[in-house]
This record gives sequence, structure tokens and C-alpha cells, in this order.
Amino acid sequence: MSVTGFRFAHSRLLIFAKAPIVGQVKTRLIPAIGATAACDFYRQCLHTTVARMVHARIAPVTVCATDIRHPDIQVLTQHYTLRLCQQRGKDLGERMAQALAANLGGNVQSAILIGTDTPGLTPGDVAAGFRQLKHGTDVVMTPTEDGGYALIGMRQIHPALFQAIPWSTAQVAELTRRGCRTQKLSLYELPIRWDIDCAADLARYYREKCYFGRLDPVTFVTKNLLTSETDHRIISG
Repeated sequence: MSVTGFRFAHSRLLIFAKAPIVGQVKTRLIPAIGATAACDFYRQCLHTTVARMVHARIAPVTVCATDIRHPDIQVLTQHYTLRLCQQRGKDLGERMAQALAANLGGNVQSAILIGTDTPGLTPGDVAAGFRQLKHGTDVVMTPTEDGGYALIGMRQIHPALFQAIPWSTAQVAELTRRGCRTQKLSLYELPIRWDIDCAADLARYYREKCYFGRLDPVTFVTKNLLTSETDHRIISG
């Protein structure tokens, strides 16, 4: 892959993704909208995140997937200029650490890793993270409202930041801050964002009109969420 034409040509943007398999993605949405709709929504999030970041030409993009052989992952290489890499490791922390370690070093001066389900995370956020790293900050992070993070980046791998973390809990961002303090690493936090995990998040996504891609939110939400008075109260706020 040519690195010409990127704002941060000597950096790498890693997009962490799951293979879109019904029943295995967006599982907290399944009680509200069903496994198939949850998978469809995840697929749209994935493709739109990739398109948004590739077209911004911030840095060369690598999609790190749980199964790079899956058709929905393979098709990305037909539409976008990017690389694929297989996630490896026993848990999320080990997989993220290994992905960052594999992409740092040599001519690569920094790497940022993001997910696919944070609609407010923009190419501008990613570019701001790379600028901070270029100016010497050790670690950049975009915290999320639920206590996790949507973006993590660094100039060299710091494995301890990914160890002994209870992933998918409200402690993730704070334990990462604590880890940076313990290791005397400078940390820059980008604006807080929110991600889509449950039915209330999806309803907020609809209300705030921060839609991913070509997905028709009115049709999607009306068909899949407005199935009970409870869901209607979630939509109405």
C-alpha cells in the first residue's frame, strides 16, 4: 500500500472489528431488535466507519478482524485501499496490544486503534490524536460516557495498559489513566464520545440524527424498536 497523500503517512490507523455473524455481534441489542437486525446494524457501522476513515486519508488503514476470511471483511478490500490483519490473543486487551505492537516500529512512528460503533468519533478526532502523538504525547485516548474508550493510540507499545483490565465495564478508562500515571506516561484525552451498545443508545442515535451511512433510521427504528410501549418511551425520551 502506498503511503503517499496521507496527513500522517508514518502512522497507522487500526480499526478493530468483529466478523458480522448473526448472534455474535451487538448482542445487547438483540433483546430489542433481534439477532438479524443487530447484525445488520453492526455491518452498517463497520462499513461506514471504514469508509469514513479511509476517505479522510489521515493515515494508512488496517482493519484488524476476528476472522479476516469472513465475506464481509474480505469485501472491504474490494472497495477500499486498506490492509487486513487477524486479531490474535486470549482477550480483548491482548488482541489490542498485539495489533498495536505489530504495527509500531520501523518507519511507523505512531498508531491509533478505534472501534466501529461510536458515531460521534470523527476523522477530526483521529487526526487530533495523531497530532498529539507527533508532538511527543505518549498515549492518547477518547473516553466514552459508559467508562470505556473508543480510541487509544501511542508511539510505542505499553503492554501493561492492556493487562488486568475488566473489559466492557465502567472501569476501563479510569484504569487506563491510572496505568499511565503509574508508568509516568503522558496522556492526552480527546473529547468524550458515546457508543451504541443497547436499545437506549440506538434510540439516542435516532434522536440525535448521527446516522451511520445510508441506513434509513426511520424505517430501521420504527420497524425494530417501536414494538412495545416500553420501546416507544425509550424513543420519546
